[in-house]
Amino acid sequence: MAHRSKRARSNSGSTIGVHEDEPLDEQPSKPQPKPHEKLWYDDASIVLATDVHLYRVHKSMLANYSTVFKDMLEIGTDGGDGGDGGRVDPDRYDGLPLVRMAGDSDEAVSHLLMTLYDRDFYNTHEPTKFSVITSLLFMSTKYDIPSIRAQVIKHLQRYYPVHASERFKASDVNLFDEDAPDDYDFRLLAVAQQCNVRRLLPMLYYECASSSLPSIFKSSDNLDKETLQKILIGREKLLKLSYDFGILVLFPGEDCATAACFRMRRQMISTWTKIYTPNNNDRQLPIDAISQGLLVMTDRDVAVCYECFQKSARARADFKYQFWEKLPSIFGLGSWYEVMVGE
Repeated sequence: MAHRSKRARSNSGSTIGVHEDEPLDEQPSKPQPKPHEKLWYDDASIVLATDVHLYRVHKSMLANYSTVFKDMLEIGTDGGDGGDGGRVDPDRYDGLPLVRMAGDSDEAVSHLLMTLYDRDFYNTHEPTKFSVITSLLFMSTKYDIPSIRAQVIKHLQRYYPVHASERFKASDVNLFDEDAPDDYDFRLLAVAQQCNVRRLLPMLYYECASSSLPSIFKSSDNLDKETLQKILIGREKLLKLSYDFGILVLFPGEDCATAACFRMRRQMISTWTKIYTPNNNDRQLPIDAISQGLLVMTDRDVAVCYECFQKSARARADFKYQFWEKLPSIFGLGSWYEVMVGE
């Protein structure tokens, strides 16, 4: 309810048009942050404050892992400004310096501190909560914590690799648990760009481009116009490459002279080239095509002559190598070398 406005008083002191005994609406008081139930150590030397919790932790722990925290705490414990990170408040809490974590969510601060204090909190060999991965990548970048940043990137790189051999090797552990959002590839892409983790970008772009068009537009809220454009243009290039894959793998060898082999390949080429429904992704994009597409050409028991069998195997291997080499450039990222040295 909006506040009622008071009319000006007359010279006699009376209030015109307003009942003086009518109370004005009061704004509800903002909830005060409370001590965190786990991250509150009696022997700690500093208190970090978010809008939800207070964290009583050890200054030496923060300074040991983070150069940003170290500099901020050295400069700011007398009431100075911590720069782009938290702000050291001139107030104190329980006699300890109070650092307000400006711009950081309570969840992100909690995940970072839990990782520093509890080795079992973040396990790279088990499915992880999406918020943990993104919080740790963002916070370790913002506060310059190389050990955590490297750990998170190495974890993500198993699922968004830089080497073809890693991409075509199946993983028996999911990256995220069941609570991950449906558009996690798109959200991760935005975080990776923000944190300048360029080595993850080629495969993140690929996974985003592998979605149907409705899914891409639905999931693009966190992406800028340039990124969305790269996804859509790259998607068209992937569909064209998938078309080329079928032609290369099914094209006959020079010495093919078997009528049954010729008829079979001609029928498969006709089927492969007619599969083009970009909205539904019925066509296998290059990575799936390489590992799962036209597997009949790898079976010596079908009506494929030995010459075409050998030629098809070479074509698949060559396509795999050439595709992986050009993957970053498909999305306007340059070469793999440029991707790796650009971090």
